[in-house]
Amino acid sequence: MTTMAHLLLDHGARIDCVSAAKRETPLHFALRLNNAVLVDALLSHGASLFAQDTRGYTPLHAAVIARHAIPATEAHSGQVAYAVVTKRATFSSENTGFSVELERNAEEEQDDARVGKSGVLVALQDGNAASAVTICDRKNRSPVHFEARYRNLELLRALLQAAGPTAAKLAVDQPDDLGRTPLHYAVNSAAVNAEASFTIERLLLDHGANGNMADAFGSLPLHLALLKVNLDLFKNHLDNAEDGESDCENKKRQSLQLRRIPSERSDPVETVSNLVADPDVDIMAQDSMGHTPLHLAAATGAFVCVSTLLTALGDSDAQKKAMAMQNINGFTPLGLAVLHKRLTVIMTLLRSGSEVDGKLRMEFSSAASRDAAPKENSGMQRTRTLKLRSYFYHAVSHGLTGVCHMLLSAKFSRRQAIEDAIRYGQLQLANNLLGVLQAGGDGGLETLKQTNVKGETLLHSLAKSHQIGFNALAQKFAWVLIGAGVCVETRDRKGNIALHYAAKRGNTLFMDFLHHQRGGQGSENHVNKRGETPLLFTLKQIHRAGGLAEDAMLATFCYFMEHPLFSIDDNVVDV
Repeated sequence: MTTMAHLLLDHGARIDCVSAAKRETPLHFALRLNNAVLVDALLSHGASLFAQDTRGYTPLHAAVIARHAIPATEAHSGQVAYAVVTKRATFSSENTGFSVELERNAEEEQDDARVGKSGVLVALQDGNAASAVTICDRKNRSPVHFEARYRNLELLRALLQAAGPTAAKLAVDQPDDLGRTPLHYAVNSAAVNAEASFTIERLLLDHGANGNMADAFGSLPLHLALLKVNLDLFKNHLDNAEDGESDCENKKRQSLQLRRIPSERSDPVETVSNLVADPDVDIMAQDSMGHTPLHLAAATGAFVCVSTLLTALGDSDAQKKAMAMQNINGFTPLGLAVLHKRLTVIMTLLRSGSEVDGKLRMEFSSAASRDAAPKENSGMQRTRTLKLRSYFYHAVSHGLTGVCHMLLSAKFSRRQAIEDAIRYGQLQLANNLLGVLQAGGDGGLETLKQTNVKGETLLHSLAKSHQIGFNALAQKFAWVLIGAGVCVETRDRKGNIALHYAAKRGNTLFMDFLHHQRGGQGSENHVNKRGETPLLFTLKQIHRAGGLAEDAMLATFCYFMEHPLFSIDDNVVDV
């Protein structure tokens, strides 16, 4: 092939001819093959390192993307002449029986031979190489971007050396179309464990790379060290014009990717500790999702990185500020750790003084209204709603007993913990939590009289639970609440008393209990802010998600209408 190319060149073949499809020059092909002789021949006949194909790739891009390697050259290699001592087969009075010779390292000789066969190095020795190194493709990526991503130390060093100090400084801070520099690319490709190497990043930093540059999504290299992005996930609308994708659409899709936290735990402490060693790096910078590096470390379970970041922040005020910062969904780092069940991170943050009273925005599904038109060939429609839940509730709902105890030790509200246990149907846990209050701790039984932000007492919570009936344990718990002074006639912010919710659940035994208590007589006619009695409130649920089944609804209706102790006001009109 090389001989044929020489013949063609000698007979006047055009050096600047291009392929029909991608408009690649012969030099693109030669460097992709890493053929040193062919590269040298083409360059000597005037081939240009600046030629770009339809994607904007230069011949150097082609060589780098082909992932060609060049031999490693150790520092000070060949500077010391090492002696080799050899024992002779025989010795006499004229010699000692040993010979000492200076010998070149065999590996160095092999390296020299390989260097001579590297087309990339031949190209980098060309007079135009310095400028070619900084040429960008149509996504604004230079060969340095790709080599940083592929983490080939020797070739990256060769590219930067060929560029020279000034051009190399520009190359290491060159942002692509999404604002990502070679340092972003290098960090994004680094391993996410303690065995990761920082040599590529160190080389870029030594050439002036700015570790505080944010991409189009607000991510510093420090963010990408903790949460990787798939650089190949999205088609480029310039390469795929038929797709009709705009930059805005591309960025929206990539922003959605930033929401996805991998289930596997990672801890890239080597990369993170080196990046935060730079005092100019903004450790509390937030990306487009509002995540700080501490958020991402907490979400991915990187507990060593969490400690590293907190230590790098210095004083306790800065640490508390970082731990209190919220992403766009209102999650603090501790909230994300709880959400993703990162137990060691939770322990680390709690010991560092993170606040425990945050909320998680949880998505719940429920059956749609009976009046909703069902889709063809589908089951019952379900609606999805967002609700706020405490850290303790999430821990209870996932069986994280250890996290529950850690939260309580960190002064999580015991009254809220009891409500969360009831809400999830863990009545035994709720009874267990009463023990400390009954002994006078955490404010004593007076705490049970408190209402939540919705104005609900624990009797409301007990009545609203669809997982708890009114068995012996529930009765015992309810009597403790009454003994602590919780009133059955207390109204929440909607004006509902506990009887409204007990009726909605068809919990007739609990309704009898509530009606029996002081303030419960006549409660069957109490109206809420919409003018609804417990019975009317219940009847309206038949048209809403979560209402009683028809048989249960009929039983509840008969309970109210025929109960010997009830006197239903038939003239009640809602608002």
